[in-house]
Amino acid sequence: MNIGEKIAKARKDKGLTQADLGDKMHVTFQAVSKWERGESAPDFETICALSEILDVPITYFGGKQEDVKPKEEVAATRPTPANVAPAEYKPFLAVCEKCNKPIYDGSKIVRYYKGRTQHVKCADCKRREIEAAKAAATENGKKRRIHSFIWPSLLTIAGVIACACTLTGTPLISGIIGSVMLFPLSACLILYNNVVGEVVIAVISWSAVKFPGIIFSFDIDGVAFLVAMKVLFFILGIMLTIACIALSIVIGGVVSVFVYPFAIHKNFVSPEKGEYSVFD
Repeated sequence: MNIGEKIAKARKDKGLTQADLGDKMHVTFQAVSKWERGESAPDFETICALSEILDVPITYFGGKQEDVKPKEEVAATRPTPANVAPAEYKPFLAVCEKCNKPIYDGSKIVRYYKGRTQHVKCADCKRREIEAAKAAATENGKKRRIHSFIWPSLLTIAGVIACACTLTGTPLISGIIGSVMLFPLSACLILYNNVVGEVVIAVISWSAVKFPGIIFSFDIDGVAFLVAMKVLFFILGIMLTIACIALSIVIGGVVSVFVYPFAIHKNFVSPEKGEYSVFD
């Protein structure tokens, strides 16, 4: 028999249901069911507790069933020196809601909230969650690195070709230089582990200008004046936004020339670290 079948047999011999055993073990009956079906295995501390509750020796859960002696026979033949103190019972403090294991050490209790409801998990589950999140962030960082080579290269090549086909002389040289500067700018934005994105957004935000209110009279001329000024402010707002976007590209391009070497090095060394990553 496997360990799950042994738990089921000992439980039935004691006349306990899965729910009864779960209450005594301070776990759910689903956890007991998983043990008996072999979908999960109890750890050593849990096996010790099962041994006490089911009144079987710990060796009952290992080896072949026919080779295991009853607990009373084992106890009768086991030496019991007078100077051996009985094992101290250590009460559990909480039960992990992730793995259903009892927690005996207060320092390993992790409390967290979902909405206004407090939940409990063990430090091991918390560590595994952090490791999984870091692995996902690392994989995402590696994908960003690949994209930071592909798309900026295509954008730069397209810009150079467009300038060569439409410009001549000094404008052609300026256009080629601008196209080349698009590579570090777009690469820094894709890598997402530097300040270039914040610089671009900050410059674009300058376009969020609140125009002054308009005082007008309630007649035909006053309403016409109001409409004309609203249209003018709308056009000025669009022009200001376009100007700020162009300025953000220029400033971001200049900044990215100096930032890009550090950004790509950071991605190679620590791909999980991003601009808004919890691993920074």
